[in-house]
Amino acid sequence: MNDTKALTIAFHLTDRCNLRCRGCHWFSSPVREVEEVEGEHYIRWVEKNRRRIGAIKLSGGEPTLYKDFLTLVNHLPKDLPLIINTNGTRAQTLRNIDRRDNMILKVSVNRPVSEFFEKDIEALGYPCSFHSFNGVARRPNLTNELEFGWESDLIGRNGRCLPKFIRFGADGWAYNCEKGLREKDETLRCGFSLWGGDMNLRGKTCRITQACLSNFCNENDMLSSASARIKWRVRNVLGRFLAAARLVL
Repeated sequence: MNDTKALTIAFHLTDRCNLRCRGCHWFSSPVREVEEVEGEHYIRWVEKNRRRIGAIKLSGGEPTLYKDFLTLVNHLPKDLPLIINTNGTRAQTLRNIDRRDNMILKVSVNRPVSEFFEKDIEALGYPCSFHSFNGVARRPNLTNELEFGWESDLIGRNGRCLPKFIRFGADGWAYNCEKGLREKDETLRCGFSLWGGDMNLRGKTCRITQACLSNFCNENDMLSSASARIKWRVRNVLGRFLAAARLVL
């Protein structure tokens, strides 16, 4: 990998969430909860790899439930853009964040909310936006992703997930896909962690299951059933070619 490329880093700080929203992609398959990594390990990793980082995302589960959430947020470098993916329900925790600049709250709309919810979030005084974190082509529903996967004949095929950014699970390991993040599947690890290893975005080829679909479609930019087949086949063939080329070299 080009060491000069600035990467987006996502820390999935916790597997826990205080909600169970209908259509939630995180709980679309069993989540193996683990003991959460101490905040100091994230801070040290960021300090060590600062020149490789372009932005940081904090996610979960619900990241504000993470035991060291405020300590971590307030100690991350202020010059690095910080994105916090949150359901917005723990306003008191969010209100205690010290930093104001170079940070944005991305707040989920995948749940019933009061008519005043967005105004209450905006009243916190942070830059914020409201998003659907589920679905294909901006349609906010996990069911849409599952139907899309079946209609596109993806289940049972070999597919290659090509991560768009580095993401660490709550156990401190980096994973190639969201299924790996949820299940803590060692076979889906990228081969590095907060404690060492070669940072990479090489991806992994494996058989696609229904549990993969919660993020497989979005990860691979699949926007319609017709384009899905074409894009998936092209990327899969390209992935196998690159893997073979590395073996030859």
